[in-house]
Amino acid sequence: MLDGFSIKNYEQLKKINESFLTDKLSYFCLTTDGWSNIRNDPIMNYVATSHKKTLFLESVSTGDHSHNANFIASDIVRVIEKFPGTNFCGVVTDNTSANKNAWAQLKSKLPHLFFQGCMSHGLNLLVKDIFAATKTRKPPSNELGFPDGYPFEHLLEFANNCKDAVKFFCNHHLMKVGLENLQKKAGVKSLVKPAPTRFVILLFGVTLYLNICSLRWGTVLGCFQSIMDSERLLHQIVTERDFVSGSSKQKEERQSIKTFIVADSFVELLRKSIAILTPIDKLIVKYQSDSVALSEVLVDFTYTQMTGFGELKSQSIISANEHNYLVHLTRQRYEFLNGDAHGMGYLLDPRFIGERLSPQMRQAIEDQLFSFPNDGADDSGFRQALFQQYTDFVISARTEKANNSFRYEMLVKRVKSPIQYWLADGAQWPYLQSVALKLFSLATSTASCERSFSNQGFIHSKLRNSLGPERVEKLVYIRANYQDVQQEQNDLQLFEFSCSDHCSDEEVIDVE
Repeated sequence: MLDGFSIKNYEQLKKINESFLTDKLSYFCLTTDGWSNIRNDPIMNYVATSHKKTLFLESVSTGDHSHNANFIASDIVRVIEKFPGTNFCGVVTDNTSANKNAWAQLKSKLPHLFFQGCMSHGLNLLVKDIFAATKTRKPPSNELGFPDGYPFEHLLEFANNCKDAVKFFCNHHLMKVGLENLQKKAGVKSLVKPAPTRFVILLFGVTLYLNICSLRWGTVLGCFQSIMDSERLLHQIVTERDFVSGSSKQKEERQSIKTFIVADSFVELLRKSIAILTPIDKLIVKYQSDSVALSEVLVDFTYTQMTGFGELKSQSIISANEHNYLVHLTRQRYEFLNGDAHGMGYLLDPRFIGERLSPQMRQAIEDQLFSFPNDGADDSGFRQALFQQYTDFVISARTEKANNSFRYEMLVKRVKSPIQYWLADGAQWPYLQSVALKLFSLATSTASCERSFSNQGFIHSKLRNSLGPERVEKLVYIRANYQDVQQEQNDLQLFEFSCSDHCSDEEVIDVE
């Protein structure tokens, strides 16, 4: 294993990656997301994913460009045109109004591609909808208020109090050490602080990505669960005789923490919060992977999630009103990130074949499938052939499912993925196969971009804040793409690496 790379290896690695990107047998999904670097400069990252590998493409410093729909759409087109030999199947972006408007623009320019939102971000926003709903001004009074029908104000206040309690014990050294000693004896883990998230604001025409402490990617569940595990220990500490002590301000803070933890509703609200978050968190973890089949998005958002909320209602953990509001939020979030591909993928997944769809919805999705362009080729018989091949596929898949055949069993057990099915078994339906391979090559989230942000944060750190954007991009490119290249080449020595050629510390990175 190599210990590191220098900037001079960038061009060599880029040539190898270009050979992967021009593989005619693979489709790539373009994922893109924005963030702010150590200097708070707005950055857009672009990553290409396929069923075989994930490749970081580039990082763009957007300067004074506002991240509106026109800019997003034009920059995505620029990136796609930069790789003319790559078979792109579609684009996955963050879930904002600007991105959604950009999808409409892109669909008119690139009708043979699919455009949709990030499943992970949609789930994260669902958590925010429940535990951190934003107050907005309500006409005609213009007073601040929660969304209409919002039934979780008590959980919002509870989540904020939990965050304050964790912050208190983390920031007071003696309290922290005392709690950790008790936790070690009890065999429980330390308290978990919710991780920071990025909020996007538009200031003087410039999009800024701000890192603030909030609820992110399910870490709030870890916070709640860690408090639940240490609930008795926390109760023991705050009820000690000398806990409420110090200056008047310190006494006020400590009394507030004590009152919160010893409240009769403390454990009950912890359990309720954990119960609501657990099914959402499982999906957040699931969709951090690049290998989740697109067809599962519709299943998880419209069936799995609804069933989970229904069980909470039947167990009297949530009220009927709270259940209805959760169902409303879930549908709202899914409708926002939904693209044509989700329904079509659900039709063409041999495990589902569009089951549980209403006749009207099924017909609408089938119409989308039959009108899908044939990559711009002039083939008057394409639509008719697509219709016939789809009919044959449905008959074949339903027969396999009804008989619980070995091939169907392998799909259910995930030994075989939907894209492997279409690569192998789909050859008998070539027109339908061409559409299905695009669908099942699509990513379900922008998690690959989030991982590239971690690489950038590692490289462009406080100690390396003088690095220029071009150098940062090259170093990130090397760090992000090395593992896939090394694996592809069966651990062969790909680069002649040496630090003796006057490489500075800033030009060398560790790839471990």
